[in-house]
Amino acid sequence: MSMDLVVKLLSEGSFSLLAGVFVFYLLFNYEKAFTFYDSSKKLRSGAISAALADPHLSDELKSHLIDESNLEHFRIVHGVRLSTPLLNAALVLKERMAGQVQFRHVLNVIKTSPDISNLASPSYRAQLSRFDRCAGWYNLIFGALIALAGIPLLVAAIYTLTTSFNVSLMLIGLFFFGTGFYMLRDGVVIASVRHVNNALAEYEQSQLKMKSTKT
Repeated sequence: MSMDLVVKLLSEGSFSLLAGVFVFYLLFNYEKAFTFYDSSKKLRSGAISAALADPHLSDELKSHLIDESNLEHFRIVHGVRLSTPLLNAALVLKERMAGQVQFRHVLNVIKTSPDISNLASPSYRAQLSRFDRCAGWYNLIFGALIALAGIPLLVAAIYTLTTSFNVSLMLIGLFFFGTGFYMLRDGVVIASVRHVNNALAEYEQSQLKMKSTKT
């Protein structure tokens, strides 16, 4: 973005137009920003890998760094930073799903840090806390309403391209739609818990059948 253009718009008091230019600048340079963010995430993983290559590393530290390496690689691939117990729980649940449920649903559940103390039992079910459950429904309902409110604003802003472009209307529409979409993404955990628990119920039934056939 040219600084001369920024100074010119500021001196003319065209703040709405400046905001619009800034938004479009971010949209067109999103790939560069993402590439920089992605490379910065891989720096720690590279440092851990380099440390593991040291032949003088103690067994205790090597074991710790292997755990950290697993966590970092998982974060790079899935974009979620988990603790070691939660990562292990996610992998156990994935195995029990047997391909019936997409792994993203397992991730949505694990990100809420559910109680996994009873995970070893075949009867284990994922449970959301009261706060997470209320937050999930809130995000689903109001996220949908806010996103839907943003659509006519965006349509109206696009229509003004044929007359006098209304930048403020475009920005408000983008804000509403983006905020609503973000809330909906967080609210999906309600559906994820249902999918995961349905698959866990089938897993429990299969374990009971296996026990009955053995006896």
